[in-house]
Amino acid sequence: MLASAIEFVTRRSGARPELRDVYEIRQAVHRLDRFRDDARAARTRDDMKRLFGDFVQETLALACKALRHSRHIRISVMLPSDDSTEDCLRIRYVYPSAPISSVGAHESLPLHSDKDHPLPGSDIGAAGFAFRGVLFSVYVPWTKNRLGYWTLPVTNGELEYEEIGAIWVPDPPPERLKSLLAVPIVVEGRGDTLYPWGVVNYGSTRRDALGGADIYVCLVFANVLAQAFSITASASGRLEAS
Repeated sequence: MLASAIEFVTRRSGARPELRDVYEIRQAVHRLDRFRDDARAARTRDDMKRLFGDFVQETLALACKALRHSRHIRISVMLPSDDSTEDCLRIRYVYPSAPISSVGAHESLPLHSDKDHPLPGSDIGAAGFAFRGVLFSVYVPWTKNRLGYWTLPVTNGELEYEEIGAIWVPDPPPERLKSLLAVPIVVEGRGDTLYPWGVVNYGSTRRDALGGADIYVCLVFANVLAQAFSITASASGRLEAS
């Protein structure tokens, strides 16, 4: 999956990033290899947790550098709550670093929805849609009109968009994001099944700030995080069994 995404970013006619972007992607791949080696050498689960946290922050920093208008970008990673009584996504990592309480209404988003108690899109937001959609990213090009779109790469390197409806969860000051891309972090389970581990949000204070090659770049870094999570899960299982 990672190799396929990199191919889209570096070769397809619809996704031609600058050389700087390709450099940041290669750096992320090299660090992923180093992280795999460090995970094998980890002796405790606390060591593994620290290694993983450091790797996530390094990866988010590289992702931010690889995007246009990087000065206007804030990236966050949302994971399901550790509390089994809560069915929601919570922010765990932010770049540039900031207190979680300062990043706006997206600190927590509910996930549960069924035919008897459906949640409106304005409650689960772009991240909730991306998490439940598993394979589709969600783009909100202009938060003022609150409209979100499923976005999916197609074989010729272009992107397809399908309108979802009003899904933006308004941010209180001082966040004031004007556009957002939510990309699911998808990992492989048993039998080649895919399931979402979390969501990485690329928010910008500029309207329609992420498009074309930027979206492919975001997909690559989400795949890097997915592979790091798989490595962490495997190493943690080994340490627990030892």
